[in-house]
Amino acid sequence: EVPLVDSLSKVSAVVYDVAGERVRNIEGSGSSWAWDLKNGRGEPVRAGMYVVLVRILGSDGARQVVLIRVVVLE
Repeated sequence: EVPLVDSLSKVSAVVYDVAGERVRNIEGSGSSWAWDLKNGRGEPVRAGMYVVLVRILGSDGARQVVLIRVVVLE
């Protein structure tokens, strides 16, 4: 879960596997954001390492980019 400073923030995230393939695009807003470990078809992802690029746009126009490495265990 990524806590957001501004509860009106808009979030877009792209999840990639280690091969660089896009696994899922996620859009949202609110005071926090989380990935449910599912791919774009709604299926659970395989065990492995993933990179999540999160772009946050606050209601004041401030922009943030967060890069998160996620390891999924079986």
